[in-house]
Amino acid sequence: MSDYLVFDDDAIDIIASVLGVPHDRADLYRRCIDKGKWDKSVREEYDEDVKKANPAKLVYIDRAMASIKRYSFCKSHSYSYAQLVYKLAYGKAHYPKEFWRSTLKHCKSSYRKWVHLYEARLCGINVIASLMREKDCSTFARDRHSSFEEQTFEDQLRNFGYWNMRSSEFPKGTYFYARDKEYFFCGLIASIRMYDDVIDTCICVGLSDGRPKYIQILTPKVYTQPNIIILKGRGTLRTGLTESYDCYTSHKFKYV
Repeated sequence: MSDYLVFDDDAIDIIASVLGVPHDRADLYRRCIDKGKWDKSVREEYDEDVKKANPAKLVYIDRAMASIKRYSFCKSHSYSYAQLVYKLAYGKAHYPKEFWRSTLKHCKSSYRKWVHLYEARLCGINVIASLMREKDCSTFARDRHSSFEEQTFEDQLRNFGYWNMRSSEFPKGTYFYARDKEYFFCGLIASIRMYDDVIDTCICVGLSDGRPKYIQILTPKVYTQPNIIILKGRGTLRTGLTESYDCYTSHKFKYV
């Protein structure tokens, strides 16, 4: 039961059934339990409803809300997103060039600019040529981009958000390997998300067979400059996960 996926809708049904309250009241309780924030009057009403309920059935509320903390979403929203993801995945698998050409025209995400460009390059799209054609209409952009070829890889990445992808080979110098239960890494930052206590960083490294690998690294929250491009360090596998999750807790790291 603890591994059962409970949607917001399911939790509302369970709370309403166990406590014998209308669904709008059950939804209010669900939101308060989920966020851990209560108005005094709502908490008092909830406690009264709990006293009237069958004690043996209250466990179903606890189980439902435990699942909600793992995944909280409306069922209708989940289905609509699932349909969208399925269609996008189908297009990416069967029509990769068309998929990436369309993505490059419309993408806005938490990933850095180079990620989408590099993935498109892996499919054989000459992304730099496409970018240069787009800049033909802007004199300022052409002038700014005129020195692009003269810059180092790091300067290109910092100043433009991508590098000159003449080939699909991933940049040299990145790595990821294990030694004595520790994992050593050096990769290009693909995305950074900040939480209350940690920084969730996705880095990308090039493996020996040429395949890129995206790895999730959790580090203590520190001040970071917006133009950092590389994360280097070492860490251990996050507790409770297996290597297939690629989620590591770093205790020694450096942003470049």
